[in-house]
Amino acid sequence: PAIEIKIKSQIDELLAPKKDGKGMALEDTIEKLEVAITQFEEQKLQPAEYITKAKDCLEKKKLEKGLKDAIRKRGGLDEAIENTEKSKFKETLRTLICQAEQVREELKQKGKYTYPIPKWTPERIPRIITEILGYKEPPQVIHDVVMAALILLGETKDNLQDWETIRYQMGPQRKLTLRHRVNDFTENKQMEITEDAKAEINGILQNHLLDTVRQVSSGAATLYEWIRHYIPVEEHN
Repeated sequence: PAIEIKIKSQIDELLAPKKDGKGMALEDTIEKLEVAITQFEEQKLQPAEYITKAKDCLEKKKLEKGLKDAIRKRGGLDEAIENTEKSKFKETLRTLICQAEQVREELKQKGKYTYPIPKWTPERIPRIITEILGYKEPPQVIHDVVMAALILLGETKDNLQDWETIRYQMGPQRKLTLRHRVNDFTENKQMEITEDAKAEINGILQNHLLDTVRQVSSGAATLYEWIRHYIPVEEHN
């Protein structure tokens, strides 16, 4: 059928090696491949091996784009490198991986490397809290982020000026630890966030950018992002 010929022709063109650097931009190739693969599957065309080859090409190009973007932006290097190292294309893309690793090392030597923010998952919460509780006299940015998180959970600002009080609110001596309180809030979210609480959190965090927090503590940066989920960025402007 004409539709089958058209779709296969598009895929063949996208998979064909380009000479003299005349290929289309990676982003365009990825987009067109995704469309062609979807059409192929919707039409239930054969053979299956044909589309497997196209999907492999798509995966490789996405990994390639991820590495190139990370190198260009000088950010997101860990994720791009890790994703590629876990794939079957790690040797094919070894040159790009090495370039990304070199950029990462240069940033570390210059003190400009921003460590990735760990995701706020149940298994990581204890480590994040342990990191934050380890400070006896924390930088102001960490104090502020933790204070904002506790206000979001229903505490009052007046009771959170002293770091020892904050550590008590976070620690295991509480009947409900911070981990349990955060989990309950995230999963059930029975409590409404009052306008007063939003205003207080806004006032506390307005002078702290995510990158600034991340430079000091990846754990505090994770907590900061969790707060921002409920108090969106636009509410800080």
